[in-house]
Amino acid sequence: ILSLLVLLSAMWVASAADAAIIVGRISNVEGQIYRYMDADESWVAISLQSPAGTKDILETGDESKAEIAFPNDQMVRLDESTEIEILNLDDDIGEFSLHSGLARFYNKSSTGKFLIKTARGTATVEPGGVIDVQADKQSVTVSAVHGEAHFHSYQNGAENVEIISGTTSLAFK
Repeated sequence: ILSLLVLLSAMWVASAADAAIIVGRISNVEGQIYRYMDADESWVAISLQSPAGTKDILETGDESKAEIAFPNDQMVRLDESTEIEILNLDDDIGEFSLHSGLARFYNKSSTGKFLIKTARGTATVEPGGVIDVQADKQSVTVSAVHGEAHFHSYQNGAENVEIISGTTSLAFK
C-alpha cells in the first residue's frame, strides 16, 4: 500500500509540474507602464518586477518603454504608447494581441514560437527569431530583425508571407 501511495503521489506531482502557470516579469521600465483592471475598467500603474501573465492588458505611456521577460525564453519590448494583451503562455508558445504601437518580440526559445495577433493578420516567430511589429486599426508593419517570421494577412484572400531578416519591412493595410 505504501508503494502504491508513493507512486500515486509522484504521478500527481509530475502532472502538477506539467500544468505550471507561466508568468513573466516587467524586467525594464523607462517611464510608465500600466495594467488594465477589468473590475473597475481603469488603468493602474505597475513597476519593475511586477508580474505579467495570461489575460493581462499592458500599455506604455507617452515617451515610455518597457520590457517583459518570460521564463519560456521569450521577451517582449514595448515602445511608447503601445498596448498589448497576453493571450496564452506556455513552454511551446507565447500568444499576444498587439492592439496598437510598436513591439519587438525576442524568441530565444529552442522549440517554442510566438503568435502575434493584430487587426490585419497574425505574425508567427520561429525559435531564434526577432521581429518588430507596429500596429494600429488600419495597418500593420512587420520587420524581421533576426531569423524569419511569417505573416498571415486577413486581406486579399488570406495570404501568407515569409519575412526574412535583412529584407525591407512589409506593410499590410
